[in-house]
Amino acid sequence: MGIFQKVIDKSTNGGTINSSHRPKRIYCDESKELTIELVEELITEHKGMLVRYKQLEAMYYGEMAIDDMPTKEPWKPDNRVATPFPKYIVDTFMGYFIGKPVKITHSNDRIQEKLSEFDNLNNVEDKNFELAKWACIYGNSIELIYQNEETQTRTATLKPTEAFIVYDNSIEPKPLYGVWYGNNDDNKQVGTIYTRTDIKDFIENKFIEEKPHPYPSVPMNEYVHNTEMMGIFEPVIPIINQLNKAISAKANDVDYFAEAYLAFIGGRLDLDDEKLKNIRENRVINYESDGVSSNSVDVKFLDKPNADGTQENLIDRLEQWLYQTSMVANISDESFGNSSGTSLAYKLQSMSNLALNMQRKLRASLQERYRLFFSLETNINKADAESYADIEYTFDRNIPRNLLEESQIMQNVDGITSKETQLGVFSRIDNVKSEVDRIEKEESSLNSRKDIYQEVVIDNSEKVAELNDETD
Repeated sequence: MGIFQKVIDKSTNGGTINSSHRPKRIYCDESKELTIELVEELITEHKGMLVRYKQLEAMYYGEMAIDDMPTKEPWKPDNRVATPFPKYIVDTFMGYFIGKPVKITHSNDRIQEKLSEFDNLNNVEDKNFELAKWACIYGNSIELIYQNEETQTRTATLKPTEAFIVYDNSIEPKPLYGVWYGNNDDNKQVGTIYTRTDIKDFIENKFIEEKPHPYPSVPMNEYVHNTEMMGIFEPVIPIINQLNKAISAKANDVDYFAEAYLAFIGGRLDLDDEKLKNIRENRVINYESDGVSSNSVDVKFLDKPNADGTQENLIDRLEQWLYQTSMVANISDESFGNSSGTSLAYKLQSMSNLALNMQRKLRASLQERYRLFFSLETNINKADAESYADIEYTFDRNIPRNLLEESQIMQNVDGITSKETQLGVFSRIDNVKSEVDRIEKEESSLNSRKDIYQEVVIDNSEKVAELNDETD
């Protein structure tokens, strides 16, 4: 039995994820003692969600419920067309939402330098993309913060199939434990649990090592696609399954027509295998009458009733619903290429709303990452530990830009807004603050040259005047 057979509720049309596999957070009473038995209970609860994660992952890789449908009789066409809409939805949204890396800036130059070092060391642009992408597929993803052998703060990205966070039962739940587990080469369950003060390694049913960590809280950070922790294509799984069935049925009909039965009406014909093979290969039928009038003999292929129009209408309607419900634009539509700036904005409005929602979630997770980074004096001075809240996160949508229009807007706001706001309009400028610094340096250099020029002119004028006096 395939993965989809296990999780699809057969009582519903099209197939949906069973309610017992819906995404959820894992909670634990803070007063409970952390024992290996409690860890096993938490892992067992997490394993109950693995079936859902595996289905979503399989769909992203192109493995669909259509593959687990009952096999038809050998003589019937049985095409299984799995349309890669899940991958298209995820990749299109990710390209639009975070195709251009998030810009992370701080007003303090010294802190900005530390942030740049941390981001470059950890290749943060790539990790931000992966964490957001997995959150789109699974509904959530996990980031682990740790110190390497050189006491440098590093980050690791983890899928929710291998790690999870346990929250306390407070009115504003906070991470209580972080668990990372799997099986070793001997097929024994091993892992690590991160508490608010310690790191505990375990194997099977016992703890094997314990050591403190330097962070003020659990060094695991969760990224979510939305509050419900649903994957971006999860709500449209029934539509995708129905599309696969409709397209597969259409492919079966093509095979039916290609292998239609040959009928002889009004006469009798004895054909051996060799003659039948000749008809199939040469597409020619030579029927010799044996006394029966040739006008009464009808030789033709039997045609199956054609439902091509109905099928096309169904496929078009399902595809339209797919994009409407997922809120991800069909950018391959020809109308996109001919859209003006305002028209394009309307076409992308739904996806923009979806991106804004995830942007707020991503920003909160990034802020938690840098809170942990700022908490260590080896990274940031203790006096600046709380200045992580002053970090600015700039999200720039990856859409076609009208540079002429942007330059005209910059000219119109000249003298009305600050220089940074004015330059922020122009999408070709990646770092506005650096651009402002470069402009100030250029202006300072130009002013210096002007001063030198004026000094030279004044000096030459004085010399000319002296020479004129001597001549006189």
